[in-house]
Amino acid sequence: QPPDWNQNIRVENVPDFREESGVSTFLREMTNPGPYKIFCQIFSDEMVEHISFHTNLCATQRGKPFSPMTENEIRVFLGMNLFMGLKKKMSSYRDYWSSAPDLHD
Repeated sequence: QPPDWNQNIRVENVPDFREESGVSTFLREMTNPGPYKIFCQIFSDEMVEHISFHTNLCATQRGKPFSPMTENEIRVFLGMNLFMGLKKKMSSYRDYWSSAPDLHD
């Protein structure tokens, strides 16, 4: 039976994190590990193709006019989301691309 959620629930017996941290061996051993090369190791061509296919399938099933997403557009979308994750949380997604000086470090 699931717990009754309230503010008094405590999580117990959580093991300490003792794994090695830092740059993975696979990245340390990579020749010329540029950002795009690392991105391609995380998001394989097959994975991007799968995401693109299912994105377009979902849009087709909704029955409204749309422009099919290309695999390159999916890569750009994923890359932008990763990039946005590097910055502190902004109040709006538009703020990430603003040229206003007060929004940037």
